[in-house]
Amino acid sequence: MFQLPFRLPEKDHHLIEKKKIMDSPLPSEELMARIAKGDEDAFEILVNRHQTSVLNLIYRFIGDRTQAKDLAQEVFLKVRQSPKSYRPKNLLTSS
Repeated sequence: MFQLPFRLPEKDHHLIEKKKIMDSPLPSEELMARIAKGDEDAFEILVNRHQTSVLNLIYRFIGDRTQAKDLAQEVFLKVRQSPKSYRPKNLLTSS
């Protein structure tokens, strides 16, 4: 039996923080700033938020779903490799 106040193990605190980030509507610009600082959770959120639209845009241009998936993966790889080159005026979406 545990004693009050109950504290989660340290590894679980990270999960709670990740859930807070996932649940909050952080703008993509804020996510990019966090990615530039090495925040892997922010990158995961950004990918989840934009992967469908990136994939669909590429597919509309090339018409090949498999190749579109490969190119979309390359897009996110570029984002991950050089987040500091992102400028807020370079919008990730038009909305």
